[in-house]
Amino acid sequence: MTDTSPAPLRVMTYNIHSCIGGDRRYDPERILTILRDVDADIIALQEVGGFLHGELEQAHFFEHKLDMRAVIGHNRFRSNISFGNVLLVRKDIQIDDMSLVDLSVVPFERRGAIDCILGTRIGAVRVVATHLGLLVRERRKQIEIIAGRLAERQQPTTLILGDFNIFGPERRRLRRIGAPHILPKLYSF
Repeated sequence: MTDTSPAPLRVMTYNIHSCIGGDRRYDPERILTILRDVDADIIALQEVGGFLHGELEQAHFFEHKLDMRAVIGHNRFRSNISFGNVLLVRKDIQIDDMSLVDLSVVPFERRGAIDCILGTRIGAVRVVATHLGLLVRERRKQIEIIAGRLAERQQPTTLILGDFNIFGPERRRLRRIGAPHILPKLYSF
């Protein structure tokens, strides 16, 4: 008997820190190697931009080199170069609906999320890609905004990807956006 079920989707999220590694070197090629090795269908990147690589902004560099399509969520600009979140999807994945969500909480740094419905080989998948703030009260408000959006327009399969900046007991807040009741202890770095 042959299994005719579609292959699972491979998904990743990665805060690339503007392509500056722990060794303080700017190296987009190193990030590209990692992205190629994982070979994901859907990639959520955080802290993309701030520098050009050759003539391309980082989002377009990865889009071109990986032969994927990019949905760009600009949060701010540095010297007219965008900075924020990027969602990369394989070209066989249809972007059916897309919106950018403002998660900014005054007086903190501008933040946002990309909210997409994607047509994939396993059916429609909603992907929310974000990078939450650094302070507890900021993250609390951002999680409430995301939870409200999820409740407004429910989708059976939803993935929330990103750098949540949440550790310890505060992780319970992620239940508001679909995390399991018992959260495994995982390192995100």
